[in-house]
Amino acid sequence: MSKLTTNLLIICGTAISLCAASYSYSTTSNVLAPEKQHNRATKLITHFLDKYHYKDINIDNTLSDQILSSYIEALDPNRSYFYQKDIDSFQIFRFKLDDAISKTELSAPFQMFRLYQARVDERVLFALDQLKTKFDFNVDEELIIDRSELA
Repeated sequence: MSKLTTNLLIICGTAISLCAASYSYSTTSNVLAPEKQHNRATKLITHFLDKYHYKDINIDNTLSDQILSSYIEALDPNRSYFYQKDIDSFQIFRFKLDDAISKTELSAPFQMFRLYQARVDERVLFALDQLKTKFDFNVDEELIIDRSELA
């Protein structure tokens, strides 16, 4: 697959992420959920991919696979938030995102983003809790800064 197509896939995944990250909450609840503007953005993206991309890009299982991988990578590039069980649970979407996107059904990426938000909140609370304890500088510890290559 060409670099341009890969970049386009990343842009699509990022666009969906940005829609989710916009924090535009529904007026009836505080749960992040797709709104009309997100559906419209999805329709525009799929229309441009289908009609105006110089390559014939099919919204199919191959694209779905790439979108899921790109989306997970965009949310958690350093593998700091999602647990393996989270990644495993996302696999049900691996070959369904193409159908969902074609129908502007955005519940899957929003569900993934809500879990991401919860994991970030957990991480922040853990860090704040750690600040309440005294540091022991005699303990031999290490911090892995770049976790992107870990399994």
